[in-house]
Amino acid sequence: MGLLVDIQGVKVTLFGRSEIGLQPPRRVNGLRDSHLGEVVHHTAGPEPRDLDHAFGLCRGIQQLHFSKGWNDAAYNCACADVPGVGPSIFELRGVGIQPGATAGINYATHAYVTLSGHPPGNNPSGNVQAALWGAQEFVRGGGFNVDPASPHSQHASTFCPGDGNRNLISSGTIPKPGIVAPPPPPPTPAPGPLDDHRTFWRPPQTRALKKGDQGADVAEFQLLGNLTVADPFTPNASRFWVPVDGDYGPKTEKMCGLVQFFGNILGLYNGGLTGIADQDVGHVVVATMNSKGYW
Repeated sequence: MGLLVDIQGVKVTLFGRSEIGLQPPRRVNGLRDSHLGEVVHHTAGPEPRDLDHAFGLCRGIQQLHFSKGWNDAAYNCACADVPGVGPSIFELRGVGIQPGATAGINYATHAYVTLSGHPPGNNPSGNVQAALWGAQEFVRGGGFNVDPASPHSQHASTFCPGDGNRNLISSGTIPKPGIVAPPPPPPTPAPGPLDDHRTFWRPPQTRALKKGDQGADVAEFQLLGNLTVADPFTPNASRFWVPVDGDYGPKTEKMCGLVQFFGNILGLYNGGLTGIADQDVGHVVVATMNSKGYW
């Protein structure tokens, strides 16, 4: 499966849209030019467990973006370290196609997303770096400009693509594996319990929540759930909101079902929110927030 290629001594495996199982795009717009370079994004869910899981994550991204009315998955490609495969590049929109991931500059950039949820301070693995660098070199080989490489956070109020990816491209390019990047900037301070949702990573949850529970962790989940399922720019979105009162009642239970729906689309988990591990709740909420453009 896939095509193993050697780019200046760096081996990466390429997977095309048909092999991934993506649906045809609704519309294709070519890039006007590429003078603004490339933008690095990330997903906040788990890293791929295996190749089938990676394919499922890519299909989930496309399905979620279709549900938002977009033409296709928002990124030109996804990059990952896949167990048993290594550095992997997954074709989404493809080279030379206008992405939909970075508002305001999509017309003149390529967008790459890493299938990884690097917490603040964690750097991407060497294989993720190899995949990103390989994507950059394929775009360059297609005759497009790739300079500068910039993080999503440079163009929007967001934590994406995480400190690790920001550190990696701090020199304005994706360095070839084995080349040490310049010293990174100081790490971003960790957010507080109810800090800005765009810098949120995991709810400080110590128990699996269920109907009837009360407390600060319930209020935290209600707040994040509101941000996840209700896009404030969508008319009448407030009908999905629940009071942030720390009381897990019927409305909160209904909201959990909506969060579960988005999580299932993303391929993050198969069960409901009740009874699952706290980190899975965090992954579902954060990944859904990321996919809805809050990061």
